Amino acid sequence: MTDTQFLNQDQLNRLPEYINALANSSGGLVQIEGGQEIHVAPLEWHRRPAYFDGKVFRRVEGQNIISSQRSISVMARDSQNISGDDFPADSACLDRKSLAEFRSELLGRNEYYRQFTRKEFLRRTGIFSGKHLTFAGALMFGDDLRIRAVLNHKDIHAEIEAHNIWRALRDILPRLRLKLSPKSSCTLRNAFNSTLLNADYTLDSHINITILAAPPRIIIDSPGIIRPSIRNHRLAKIFALAGFSPEPYPSGQDMLNFRTIATIPIEEGVAVIL
Repeated sequence: MTDTQFLNQDQLNRLPEYINALANSSGGLVQIEGGQEIHVAPLEWHRRPAYFDGKVFRRVEGQNIISSQRSISVMARDSQNISGDDFPADSACLDRKSLAEFRSELLGRNEYYRQFTRKEFLRRTGIFSGKHLTFAGALMFGDDLRIRAVLNHKDIHAEIEAHNIWRALRDILPRLRLKLSPKSSCTLRNAFNSTLLNADYTLDSHINITILAAPPRIIIDSPGIIRPSIRNHRLAKIFALAGFSPEPYPSGQDMLNFRTIATIPIEEGVAVIL
């Protein structure tokens, strides 16, 4: 068994077998036709699963032995802990306008950061780690991310796109909330912020938001496996400094979903203008 395994759509029934084998060895990556991936972390001996008769069995601390789909879900959730946002993003470039806006706003709210040089400011805010731009910094202020919002409301069709999370928060979110009722606006804000914090950008750098009028609803399509805790911790720190607090994700899909699609109802009769 090598560290990387490839499965086409017809081989998905063998997914438990592959995950079991990787978890029992040095870990690795399962790549599925279409670009989907599962990172499998190696497990300590007392947590290693066993594969028998098409099912995976493993012991979970504080519980009895669990099997099959639930076991795979637990392993998939655990394995995503290695998909953080703290590693270097050497090939990314910072968008100077976005970074300047963030720095200006933070200095206006918090005098503490005025004492630092630009280099030290980038380090203390989590955008840099040592000499390297972090993945979180690249997501927040880089130029490679694609966050796209589409509005189909009665006879209105509009689209807007942002190339980093800062631009999405500053340009897309306010326009989406412009004509929503307070209740719908709050729901959208929480879902929007949580999606950006919990997406697995190692799988895909695209997030799509669609607002429809009939019936009124918001559809958020983002990559990654649902987790009960925040996936991108360094990004969450930058969010907090920027004045955005993380919210619980408004969905409860199975842990094995590779793309999370959250459909959120909004109130009838509310005009939405992008």
